[in-house]
Amino acid sequence: MRLVSKSVQVNRDEKGRPVSVATPVTSNAKEWDRSWFNFAFVLIEEKDMNNGNDRTTLLCFDAPPTLLKEFNDLKLAEAQQNDAYFILTIILQELFRVMDNVAWTLADVFRGVEKDTLERTAHDKRVGKSINFSELHNISKHQIYLSEAFQAAQYMIGDIFRSYEDRLRKKTIQGAQNVEQKFLHISRMFKATHLRLASLEKRVANITSLAFNIVTQDDSSSMHTIALITLVFLPSTLIATVFSSSFFDFSIGNADGASIHLSSLFWVFWVIAIPVTAVVVYLWWNFSPRKKAERRSLA
Repeated sequence: MRLVSKSVQVNRDEKGRPVSVATPVTSNAKEWDRSWFNFAFVLIEEKDMNNGNDRTTLLCFDAPPTLLKEFNDLKLAEAQQNDAYFILTIILQELFRVMDNVAWTLADVFRGVEKDTLERTAHDKRVGKSINFSELHNISKHQIYLSEAFQAAQYMIGDIFRSYEDRLRKKTIQGAQNVEQKFLHISRMFKATHLRLASLEKRVANITSLAFNIVTQDDSSSMHTIALITLVFLPSTLIATVFSSSFFDFSIGNADGASIHLSSLFWVFWVIAIPVTAVVVYLWWNFSPRKKAERRSLA
């Protein structure tokens, strides 16, 4: 039995509350977060060569430190001593405690980020640059790792449970029903935390979407400012362009004094400008996003 799961190291404030995931966001492979649980257990059942009794050997690799305490404090009933699979239920319960604690820690970190983002946006709509997108990415990344591990754990428990059922078909084991119930209960606990991680994924996606919308609003405000400045200077730009064309001739300093001469072909300017303007306005009016939305609503 082998299961790889992500561990999460967090930074805490002076009150001990988790505030961020202690994972550097860098392209340097030497600084990547390598904190993983690599659980592996081998359960060996064999006959004792001396007395012919069944003997069970458990090999643990990278086991949680608390698992040793669980075994030291364990008091097995006679029926449990004759069922090696009961040991697997203890291991799975301890793995769940470790992984579930990581899931809660990650949720606690996100809760702080979520609360901070919502409070900032409620009081100041121009906070796009202060949103910690790197932290949101870190939380989302660890959530994906954990969700994958919990899914794998459910598959593993299902395989163990089917193996146990096959064993029961071959021989009767006292207290087997209790062991089966333990396997089912542990499987439900893993599934419940997996669902909680799925909910966390949606919350992260929701707050990330909100953050992007805020940044987009900031950019939109900048574009409105640029558009307003353009609108203010547009009339003077048009006038300067028209009067600087060859349709007008400004004679200054001659014997007759200053004078303005208008070309007899000035009408050509209006013949071209008015239709082109009308075509542009028509295209904008009929193919703008607002007009497309109206047509979709009527369809």
